[in-house]
Amino acid sequence: MTVPYLGGELKKGETEKKGRFDYAAWAVICNKLNSENERWQPGIRFNPDGLPYHVCGNTAAVLIYFKEYETQKETPDWFYPITNNQNQPIPLEKITSWDINNAHKRGLCSAAAGFFSLGYELWAKEELAEMEEEKPERNRNWRDVPETVMPKPESFSKSDTPKQEQQTIPKPADKQEIALMKNQLKHIYETDRKQFDGLQTAYIGHFEVQGKFSDHIQEPKHLEFIRRWVEAYTRAPK
Repeated sequence: MTVPYLGGELKKGETEKKGRFDYAAWAVICNKLNSENERWQPGIRFNPDGLPYHVCGNTAAVLIYFKEYETQKETPDWFYPITNNQNQPIPLEKITSWDINNAHKRGLCSAAAGFFSLGYELWAKEELAEMEEEKPERNRNWRDVPETVMPKPESFSKSDTPKQEQQTIPKPADKQEIALMKNQLKHIYETDRKQFDGLQTAYIGHFEVQGKFSDHIQEPKHLEFIRRWVEAYTRAPK
């Protein structure tokens, strides 16, 4: 499935300052997606009980997707936690319809950046383009750029050449601990499917992985996330 690439579409003047950060209103994001040849609109997945959120231990999250109503194409679900103004999860028993509404509006902005790259600059802390700047041609191949615009490698001085950032390779978790955790997950799957499904949704949303989440358990932080989630679920009232 193909979706439009909208990186660079969000300009200065289409955001507002809140504290130290710039934000795009959900209406601006929806308008950008609705002004293309394909008209994508956000939706929210309901849980099996007919409620517009999904339980994660003693907290909850919304699952957001976009649908193109002419072609019926749909994006995957996008996990977004229900939080307060301090970005802290709201306890399940205190969640109101307004909290779900806020999570949906904030989450669709996050999902638009994830699926369409629309407004990704806000999340990546990159500078937005000016309003008067001409729109870049979409899907333009670098081979289409005139040669005069593409400087040759030898034309760069050493000081102009960007330094390659060194990436820190994360320390892998102990193989025996991973094996024990997978056995625990198997037990949870067989005895409490609701708990397993909630954990899987939370894990996939947090680490942004695809497929079978147990295949992505590789680092100590993965094991710690699962332990904390299981502890929170165990303490939560059933």
